[in-house]
Amino acid sequence: MKQKNIDNEFDNNKFNNNFKHWFNIKHKESKKLNEQQKTFINNCKQQYLEYDKNFDVNDFKKLATAWNKYLKFVRTNNKNNAGKDLFSSQSKFESSILEESMYRIFSKYIKSSIKAGSIKAYSNMYFSPSSFNDFVDNTNFKFNVKDQDFALYKNIEVNINNTKKKTAVPIVAIECKTYLDKTMLEGSIATADKIKYGNPFCFFCIVTECYDVSVDVDINTTRIDQIYVLTKQKGRDKNAKIQEDVLIKLYQDISTHLNSSWSNVEEKIKNNGVVL
Repeated sequence: MKQKNIDNEFDNNKFNNNFKHWFNIKHKESKKLNEQQKTFINNCKQQYLEYDKNFDVNDFKKLATAWNKYLKFVRTNNKNNAGKDLFSSQSKFESSILEESMYRIFSKYIKSSIKAGSIKAYSNMYFSPSSFNDFVDNTNFKFNVKDQDFALYKNIEVNINNTKKKTAVPIVAIECKTYLDKTMLEGSIATADKIKYGNPFCFFCIVTECYDVSVDVDINTTRIDQIYVLTKQKGRDKNAKIQEDVLIKLYQDISTHLNSSWSNVEEKIKNNGVVL
């Protein structure tokens, strides 16, 4: 495929800032690069278009194959002649593949009021008068928010005494990790507490490629709904492949959550004799 055709396809209007890896490539392309970096980015664009064409959300086997093929290309070729990364982990070049994949899988749930992508997610609201006199005359309030790698969410506006402020309330919140260690897990546990405090009906999960936490750590004591280890690997393994059945499990769990009743107590008692 000629470079001009590749460029035209890569700049297709279907892509936007929610395609995190596409945006990452595009951003790097605009920077001053050395020759090895330029060659890698140009090759990435062609490989990315193949990944895009074969990322079929109706066929998880095909999807996993496309994802693994592109991951292997990036991991193999993101190296200079000395064997060092052309683009470091701090640039989120590889990790943005996972974030974009979550958007691709769950964007079908986007509706007029439901959005998808990375957000500053609502966790709680508080009143913040600067003084007693300010409290007498005004109703100042603020939102606490937490960064989320991916969410299905709704933008809402709160109006209290003609003071209006907007925030994003997630109904699904996903933290994306290329690997998950104990320190990262502790951070996610704290985030889950805050997000679920603000909206207890939010499904909060971690999607990680590899799991590097002691098996003695019991996730059941946290407010994390699930951790999906896409490669089924304990420890860090750059050669491990994304597994089709884990993707299916992730998709089914979130779809079930979105299509289930969250708080119809009367129906739950009638059908199952339980309240929760």
